[in-house]
Amino acid sequence: VSTQSTWGVLEQQQTKMLRAVASGVAGGVAAYFSSSVAFAEDWQAHPPHYPWSHQQWTKGFDAASVRRGLTVYMQVCSTCHTMWMMKFRHLQNVTHTEVELVKLAASVMIEDGPNEEGEMFMRACKPTDRFPAPFKNRVLAQNANNGLVPPDLSLISYGRHGGEDYVFSLLTGYREDLPAGTEPREGSYFNPYFPGCQIGMAPPLNMHGQVTYEDGTEASISQMAKDVATFLAFTSEPSCDTRKQYGFIFWSALIPLSLTLYWQKNRIWSTVKHRVYNYWGIGWTQGAGIRGVRPGDQFAHMGKEFVAVPPKSQLPSTAASETAKRA
Repeated sequence: VSTQSTWGVLEQQQTKMLRAVASGVAGGVAAYFSSSVAFAEDWQAHPPHYPWSHQQWTKGFDAASVRRGLTVYMQVCSTCHTMWMMKFRHLQNVTHTEVELVKLAASVMIEDGPNEEGEMFMRACKPTDRFPAPFKNRVLAQNANNGLVPPDLSLISYGRHGGEDYVFSLLTGYREDLPAGTEPREGSYFNPYFPGCQIGMAPPLNMHGQVTYEDGTEASISQMAKDVATFLAFTSEPSCDTRKQYGFIFWSALIPLSLTLYWQKNRIWSTVKHRVYNYWGIGWTQGAGIRGVRPGDQFAHMGKEFVAVPPKSQLPSTAASETAKRA
């Protein structure tokens, strides 16, 4: 009775498990098709691909563009968005020298503490500090942005489909006219590249010459969007150029080494692969019964090539002695 009850419990558990799996699969299929329908109904556009130089395996980031993108971030984006995983020292020898980086970090104030009296105080940033956050906590960020917390931009290029193509298209894709049949939400802006096509962020790049570049580059909207997209791609992977350098050195050494080893392998095993054996036992007695092998025939046995020869008793004395010597 206990055995039957145990099997009954197991069958019930298996039935429940199968029902849960079936419902999960059905729910996933329904969510997929519903999301596809919503995607089509929302008029969402796929960002086009742009020829970024840093995506080529023989080239690195445009340091001048990354530096201009840092200017756009600090003057425009940093008022709302954080960059928690980025430190000032990550820019050393990429966009700034060590002296320039110290001056850049010192121009930004950050809250630190507590001090000996238990109070917080303001101090200038150091190269080892992270980029300061615009808000002290999430509640303040929500209250300042209509209940929404702006996303962190440290890994935004890796966290969005399309990477820097998406960032550039989003910043330059704001439209004033909505498609027919679309109702605008309060406090939202129409952008066909954003999921849902209505975004709560106002156009951050909205005028020509919004920032001033140190190198004198004209700060058009597309230029600022391109520079900040390049900068955000760099912050997502600051070691990208270093990995490319190590990869080039690795493949430069691996290809000649592989060719050398292949030539050496053929040279060493060439005498073994082309060797012909005169096998006495199988050659005449057993070999004759396998696939009709006769004296003088070549055949394969256990992965090796042989030539069938008669036993010593059936060979002339001179031929037998020479064959024995060769064996």
